[in-house]
Amino acid sequence: MERPHNSRERDLSRLDLAGVIYGIILATALIGAFSEQPKVGPVATFIAVMGSAVIFWLAHGYAHILAAGVVDREPITRRAVGEALLRQLPLVLGALPPALVLLTEPLGLLSEDNTETLALFVGVALLAAFGLIAARRRQAGLLGTIVLTATSAGLGLVMVGLKAAVH
Repeated sequence: MERPHNSRERDLSRLDLAGVIYGIILATALIGAFSEQPKVGPVATFIAVMGSAVIFWLAHGYAHILAAGVVDREPITRRAVGEALLRQLPLVLGALPPALVLLTEPLGLLSEDNTETLALFVGVALLAAFGLIAARRRQAGLLGTIVLTATSAGLGLVMVGLKAAVH
């Protein structure tokens, strides 16, 4: 993979990955919260998670458009709006993996409880994987790798802990 050449491109690539990670956190938190609602099944949770991701995507895009207008005094054009929304799209993409797991229940592949548990596991596992990759790329050593991976997974486990506390 070719690395970006200038600092603006590097910032955008970090922003894109940060959006993916934020989407995973958002989805995991919402799945944890909705899974404890007795009248909310996996399909309704999927709709709520993805609907929320889309709303947050639009809000982030809007915030970037406003910020560009304030800081850079850039005109608001269709192209600027499109670029801002495209840059924030990874937030929605990050929410997809844990949310898509929720669709295994209506397909008859898993029970409702197992579907929700697997969706939470996917979110935690993805966060742990990002922590592990970041630690390895930074050459954090064994202790640093363990700490960063555990911290990343721990963020997801907080969502699972909230689910257990409510239950």
